[in-house]
Amino acid sequence: MTEFKLESAKAMTGFFTVLVGVSGLGLVGLGIYALAATHLSFSGRTWIPIFMMVMGVLVFALAFLGCFGAMLERRYMVMAYAAILLLLTVVELVLAIYALVYQITVEVGLDAAWQNAYDRHPKLIREIQDEYGCCGFKKVTDRAIPKSSPNACVESSLFGYHRSCFDILQRNYQTELRSLAFGELALVALQALALLAATLFYKQLCKHQTDPASATEDERRALLYDTHAAPHPPSATASHGALDQRAHAGSEA
Repeated sequence: MTEFKLESAKAMTGFFTVLVGVSGLGLVGLGIYALAATHLSFSGRTWIPIFMMVMGVLVFALAFLGCFGAMLERRYMVMAYAAILLLLTVVELVLAIYALVYQITVEVGLDAAWQNAYDRHPKLIREIQDEYGCCGFKKVTDRAIPKSSPNACVESSLFGYHRSCFDILQRNYQTELRSLAFGELALVALQALALLAATLFYKQLCKHQTDPASATEDERRALLYDTHAAPHPPSATASHGALDQRAHAGSEA
């Protein structure tokens, strides 16, 4: 029965660890996709997808440790895997909550980013206007490119757009952040299951390796053979008695 519980916990740990490794790669892909989005790079929050990519790589690497620990049935490898997995899960949960909260208050950040781009990187605003077919920030005359006149973007033959960029920029930005947050939360839920499986497996390993009744038949036979085959060293009293008998026999002769 103990052997069955151990094998079941081992199979569960291996299964969830493989899923965690695959989801780590998925997190890397999601971060790359978000990093390529114009509105996200414009906002100056590129550290969020970069951090997610780093976390995805760490999770994928950690999955190898979990798989090896499960296959080799090494308690300390499984314990290290569970401890690191717990730490990464907490960090990812905090990041997901931050992304969800920030996407609600994104207006202030977008306004500051637009002003910075308008002053220092007008080419970036032009790229946004071309990509989304819009002019200006909250109005078509609000810090629009070209800067020659407030209506230059609307009246220009190169632009001629009649809607502002704020609504579509905010909507796409919030969608991107929600996707990142929900991706993180899905990984957190999966890692929680993997952590539970690893904890159960570690307990079964401890019980199996410390309980003599859980030893396999081959292990029992090897232990029995060593017990009967090992010669017992003679005691000091017996050794001295044999020497005295030999000395007495020699004196009589």
